[in-house]
Amino acid sequence: MYKHDDIFIDVINIFVFKYFILMICILGLIACSAVNTQELSDKEQRIISLNQQIMCPVCPGESIDQSQNELAVHMKNIIVKLIDQNKSDQEIKNYFVERYGKVILLQPPYSGFYLIVWVVPIIAFIIAFIILCVVLYKMINKRGMKSSSINLSQHEQEKYYSLIKNVTDEQP
Repeated sequence: MYKHDDIFIDVINIFVFKYFILMICILGLIACSAVNTQELSDKEQRIISLNQQIMCPVCPGESIDQSQNELAVHMKNIIVKLIDQNKSDQEIKNYFVERYGKVILLQPPYSGFYLIVWVVPIIAFIIAFIILCVVLYKMINKRGMKSSSINLSQHEQEKYYSLIKNVTDEQP
């Protein structure tokens, strides 16, 4: 009966392995078919990039590229017109900043009050890492002190060793 169980388990393992390989091949084909083979022109790349950098004023947390709002569509058309007028990316961003303020940009500038947005997460990460190191250091030292603070007399040690010997002798 034992050999039949092993054969059954081997058959299941082979089936699972083949199914796993088949799923990887299918996912690989899906991933390959999703790759965009068309090359975009510089103009199209600029349009996509700017649409992803400017926030929709109506939809919280969405770029105009993601939003389907009528205002976002209008803003996309303005970007196309400004690119056709040979405006630079910074000039186009400034156009929208003049009308909506700096909050229209998805990536805040690296100066002024907005510098806090860039600095605070880094400082918080460093502080959290230091606290983690201190806590781990204290935990390790506390554990080391407990194990070294146990002092057994000669009689207690002999009793302990004899108990261990009895337990190990009983096992086959």
